Amino acid sequence: MREFNVREKNIIKMFCLIDLQNIHLLSYHLKNEYFLKENNQALIVHKGEQIASLFLKKEVFDNINSRKKEYFLFMELLALIDYLKKHRYITIFPMSDENDKNSIVIKQSFDYQGVGKNITYLNKDGTYIHNSSGKIHNKDGNVIYEGFTLTKEMYSLVLQYMEGVVVVSEELIDLYNNNYKTKDDRKFNDSQKVAWFGIIVALFISVFNLCLSFRKIENNVILDKDQFQIFRKKYDKIIKTNEEIKYYIQNLKNDSINKDISKK
Repeated sequence: MREFNVREKNIIKMFCLIDLQNIHLLSYHLKNEYFLKENNQALIVHKGEQIASLFLKKEVFDNINSRKKEYFLFMELLALIDYLKKHRYITIFPMSDENDKNSIVIKQSFDYQGVGKNITYLNKDGTYIHNSSGKIHNKDGNVIYEGFTLTKEMYSLVLQYMEGVVVVSEELIDLYNNNYKTKDDRKFNDSQKVAWFGIIVALFISVFNLCLSFRKIENNVILDKDQFQIFRKKYDKIIKTNEEIKYYIQNLKNDSINKDISKK
């Protein structure tokens, strides 16, 4: 499994939080969770003409670098959906009706469609798309979005995904709930923890035994030849002195006994 960046994780979170009792087309979820009002993008699929257009806010569209960045982000979205689908993390059941030629407008703030003279209204605030220029205007007539047409291959991919019901696998939910670590990753991490614990315990025991060895060495006094001779002389002197004391005490006892005998 590949790594996911922060943007992709947010999209995966969106999938995993889908209420099973509130199943909708993927376009519905993206409209309310990805193509938000503050998002720079809007997607419109014209099924009658079989074209899909990606719209960007005017100030973003006019900056070539910003335009490239937003196009990359849109491609990243499609690539993630394609990856999740191919690896069976999600299943998209096609629900497209070939006889339905209505356009699909995917933008949170574009929640209404009404037809005027050569224009299509996108919300009740008066925002509309000019059918001839293909630009999106506010109610005052100022251009607020400009777009470009996607390739036919991308149109087919967008239509397939946007008009399908998405079902999320338990595996993806488990991945999301465990910080994007697979079961195999978690087992490996657990085994690594056990291995490191064993290494630490073994190291502790080794250090403890080493300390005991040093203590034994400290308690065992080793004398060289000269030190031994000096020690031997002192020991003999102590023994000799002890014998002299014993002899002196014995003489005192004998003298005392002799005196008693003499008195008698």
